[in-house]
Amino acid sequence: MLPASAAWCESDGTFTNSERRVQRVRKALEPPEGTRDDIELLSELARRLGHDWHCTGGEAVWDELRSLSPMHAGMSYARLEELGGIQWPCYSEHTLEPTFLHARLWAGDPAARRRSP
Repeated sequence: MLPASAAWCESDGTFTNSERRVQRVRKALEPPEGTRDDIELLSELARRLGHDWHCTGGEAVWDELRSLSPMHAGMSYARLEELGGIQWPCYSEHTLEPTFLHARLWAGDPAARRRSP
């Protein structure tokens, strides 16, 4: 099944950094001959374990994740491209949540509202 291609430069998909920002990434280099993309490797492993995942590429995998994870539902490839990245949670394609994660904890505190970005 191996070797694998280098996901950070040899595949298309999404990347989530430590500030919760999901970004759309594109292949910068063609992988060396004989290497396989992560999605292809995982699909082959699933097939060998008796499950046919019908791998169709990064966007299809991302759309399935979005359908199962409400906090990613508003992050289509097109929207990630348009905005240059989106921080989760993002529940709808029509809204963005605050860039700080726990805004609801300070909703009733006027002093906290002055400190928030």
